Amino acid sequence: LLIIYFYILPLLAARAILNINYTVLIHSINIYSHRLDRLFFLMFLNFPSYKVHNHGLLITNYILYNINKLI
Repeated sequence: LLIIYFYILPLLAARAILNINYTVLIHSINIYSHRLDRLFFLMFLNFPSYKVHNHGLLITNYILYNINKLI
């Protein structure tokens, strides 16, 4: 019983903490990419000279989104 208490419970606790961290990370990436999309859309509307720059940033944003879906 002591072995279960000292060995398995900490493992479960660690796993729970890791899961929480992963979800927080994914959530923050989602918010970040959403804000980037809005920002670059506004830039795209305001300054046509930003088009090339904007395209590259949208690609990186797309990659971030796909990594997020993979996790």
